[in-house]
Amino acid sequence: MTLKRPLSTDVNYFVDSFFNSYSQIFFSDHKLFAGLLVLVTFFDYHMGVMGAMAVLTTSIAGFVINLDRQNVAKGLYGFNGLLVGLGLGVYYALSWELLFIVILSSLFSLFISVAFQGILGKYNLPFLSIPFLLVLWSFTLAAKHMGFLGISERGIYTLNELYLIGGSSLVEFYTAVNNL
Repeated sequence: MTLKRPLSTDVNYFVDSFFNSYSQIFFSDHKLFAGLLVLVTFFDYHMGVMGAMAVLTTSIAGFVINLDRQNVAKGLYGFNGLLVGLGLGVYYALSWELLFIVILSSLFSLFISVAFQGILGKYNLPFLSIPFLLVLWSFTLAAKHMGFLGISERGIYTLNELYLIGGSSLVEFYTAVNNL
């Protein structure tokens, strides 16, 4: 007979995993800093959504395949998925196909992270962002054969996008900051 964990424990686990994945990028575990990073990633909405989906996918997969709960909650596996999601969210236009690819690539980064932790961990070496690089590079090489993905055109006409978001006052503020 197995004992069931309270639901609040699982919710805390996923909340910790989500926020710590963001702060782990800067080797931190501070929640306020993590919240700030989440906010910053959503400055580019597409990038923020893809990053958040990648972290959620990694956290849920780590829970389902029964990885070390403490490592998952610390964000040690999730930050590579986050970087993959952010990278793909920046380069490609938001679509259902991209969401599917982000989910697959974040799972791939989780498996590579676990493998590198096993290989490098026995020598007390960190795996850091090697899984992120391998996944993003392999995806970028394969993406040219995926005609259904569109390259994102966001950022090409920055002033037009800023005008749509906040009008002429945001454009003037952006120009003033650039002139500093």
